[in-house]
Amino acid sequence: LITVTLSLLLFSCAKENAVEYTIISGKMTNAKEGKFTIQGNSFKKEIAIKEDGTFTDTLDLEYNGSYEIGRQIIYLHKGKNLSFTADAEKLKDITFTGDLAVENTYIADKSKLQQNLLGEDPKTLFSLEEAAYLKKIDELTKKRSELLKGTSFSIADFKEKEAKNLSYHNSYL
Repeated sequence: LITVTLSLLLFSCAKENAVEYTIISGKMTNAKEGKFTIQGNSFKKEIAIKEDGTFTDTLDLEYNGSYEIGRQIIYLHKGKNLSFTADAEKLKDITFTGDLAVENTYIADKSKLQQNLLGEDPKTLFSLEEAAYLKKIDELTKKRSELLKGTSFSIADFKEKEAKNLSYHNSYL
């Protein structure tokens, strides 16, 4: 009886402290030196790419949230998997599959929306007359809000956090 009780106790403790790894995989073409880097706050990892362009790696993330591959923002979540296909020279055209496909497609679509409405060069936006500038910002705010409302996410609190992010972003534009 004591052995069974101790075994159950140890098993429950081990389960609480279990590390949730994130698997990242996919195909990346035109990557320099056969690798790319994922980085975030206090996190940086180089991912090796095979000759055929495919890659797979296991990440031990410190937090759920935004990370970067070059200038492309991606969302990673402990215990979830993400797969993508991209050309390192055209990361804007990245496509996602896996557990986090919806969240990452949303982020990519939001970025494309902003570039389409505001342009590539921030100087162009900031050099507009006040009325034209405010009209662009209002249009961007409305379109991003529509995109957020029209997306059903797989991560429960993603939509709430993204709504706060958009509100913050709108306040400093």
